[in-house]
Amino acid sequence: MISLDILSDPICPWCYIGKSNLDRAVRRAGASPFAETWRIFRLNPDMPAEGLDRKRYLEWKFGGAEGAKRVYDKIAEAGRAAGLDMNLGAISRTPNTFDAHRLIRWS
Repeated sequence: MISLDILSDPICPWCYIGKSNLDRAVRRAGASPFAETWRIFRLNPDMPAEGLDRKRYLEWKFGGAEGAKRVYDKIAEAGRAAGLDMNLGAISRTPNTFDAHRLIRWS
């Protein structure tokens, strides 16, 4: 078996897309050569506990409305190509994922 560490944050759309693509490739191969180990990666470790308004956060992170649209258009395109139905526009707040990571670890 090949050891494969997967670093992920539940809020990261690229992590979701990448894992979906990996799973599809493994299904096509018929068997997985990987021993997966999930690792915590906090995409936004300084996120306030209550989160932030999604639109304002994305504009800050990607250099304004145009930058946010450009990045999220690429994410939506990659998601569709991976066969995922992601409604990114429905997200009104960017959450702090600390408790999500704790829940994953406990499970």
